[in-house]
Amino acid sequence: MKRMSETSLATYSHIAVLLLGGLGTRFGSSKPKQFLPMGGQPLCLYGAKVLESSPVVDFIVYVVPEGYTKNFALILANAGHAKPSVIIVGGSTRQESGHLAVKYLLEHGANLNASLLLQDGDRPRLLERYLVDNFAIADEFGASVTAIPATDSVAICKEKGVLDGYIPRQEVYLLQTPQAFKISLLAEAMELAQKAGKNYTDDGSLVLAMKGINPHLVLGDKRNIKITTKKDQDDFEESQG
Repeated sequence: MKRMSETSLATYSHIAVLLLGGLGTRFGSSKPKQFLPMGGQPLCLYGAKVLESSPVVDFIVYVVPEGYTKNFALILANAGHAKPSVIIVGGSTRQESGHLAVKYLLEHGANLNASLLLQDGDRPRLLERYLVDNFAIADEFGASVTAIPATDSVAICKEKGVLDGYIPRQEVYLLQTPQAFKISLLAEAMELAQKAGKNYTDDGSLVLAMKGINPHLVLGDKRNIKITTKKDQDDFEESQG
C-alpha cells in the first residue's frame, strides 16, 4: 500500500474512506462478510474498484478489522490497485472506525479544507455519480448525505406494539452512503461525540447533532442496498444475473 508524505496529503482535496472494519455479526458468518465472495468477487471490491477508478478521488483510506490488513492488501493487489492509499485497522464501531481514519489523515498532514467521503464497504452498488455529487456539495456547503425519500407511511413506536404517532412521509428520507464532509467539520463533530459518549450510525446524523450543520441531500437509489443478512446477499446475487 502506498503511504503518502505529509506534503502529498496536504495537496489532496478529495479523500475517500471505505469502511470495512465491521465483523458482520448479524450476517452469521465466521468471517467478516465484506471479505466473502458475492457475485464473483469479494464484497469489499465493489466499492473499492469504483473509488480506485474515480477521477474525483485523490486518496483512499481503507479501514479493515484487526488481522485483515494483509488479506485486504492481497485482494487489492490482485484487483490491480493503483491509486495512492493506505490500509488502517478500524475500531469496535462504525463511528470509531471513521474517527480513526480522520485521525490518521490529520496526523499525516491532510488539508483541513479538503472534503472527505465515507462509504460503507457492504454497499456494493456505489456509483460515480454519488461521488461527484457528494464531493461537490461538501466542497460548497460542508456536509452531504446520499438518501432516498420514504415511499411508505412512517410511524413512531416508543412502546412495543403501540403506535405513538405518524411522521409526514414527504418529510422522511432513508439515509445511505456515501456521505461527504469538510475534514475540519467532521473531525470536530467526532471529537465532540467521543467526549459526550454519543454514538451515531451515520456521519450525517453525527454532524447534525454535534455541530448543528444540516447536510444537503444527494438523491440515492433503492438499488443502493446494504448487505446485512444472507437474504440481502441472495437478492443481490440474483440481481447480478
